[in-house]
Amino acid sequence: MTHKHSAELDFWIRHWDRCIRHHGDWTPAFWNGFDDTTPELSESEYKQARRDLAVKQLREVERMAAKPEGYLDRKTVVEIGPGPVGMLEVCDAAVKVAIEPLADAYREHGLLLPEARGTVYLCKGIEDCGLISNMADIVVASNCLDHVDDLEVALREIRRILRPGGELFLNVEVDHAPTVCEPIVIREKDLGAMFREYDCTHFARVGEDRLWARAVYRLR
Repeated sequence: MTHKHSAELDFWIRHWDRCIRHHGDWTPAFWNGFDDTTPELSESEYKQARRDLAVKQLREVERMAAKPEGYLDRKTVVEIGPGPVGMLEVCDAAVKVAIEPLADAYREHGLLLPEARGTVYLCKGIEDCGLISNMADIVVASNCLDHVDDLEVALREIRRILRPGGELFLNVEVDHAPTVCEPIVIREKDLGAMFREYDCTHFARVGEDRLWARAVYRLR
């Protein structure tokens, strides 16, 4: 396992999952620590909190893309780097594929939702996903493109697996300093060139200390 992947797994186990077990939720406010003296949830409470958080993530993705609730239903959806959150597991897409290099590690640590059996996990990066061309109605790339190993190859693969008229839901931090887990720096000014083969149907800039670009790109 690479240093980057070890650091990412450490976040999910030591911070994200522990916070949910003690508080039943995860929000950015917990980045600076949380009270782990609070008693842990029961196993049934924890499972419900996990499912609630997955539904919350699904609704957030729909809002970020300015789409109505249920927009992913009956579609072929590919999510890149979802972590163990479980958004695909709680949506009603016809085909659900998660491209996640750490999927097996999440399974070993009990982080995947029980409903994960309804989602196909590929234990690899988007750069070598192996999916057939033109198969996806929607590709969800939320907080992942700055985590990849090779951005140019990742963008080429997204373009390849999307069908003509398919949509990319993008949520990415822009103009930040590189980190171990986020080695790729994406400039907001470069987004137009990066997605020149798409029509941008929605764009929003959010954040203050950290700037995020949220967009929907439809492949021509």
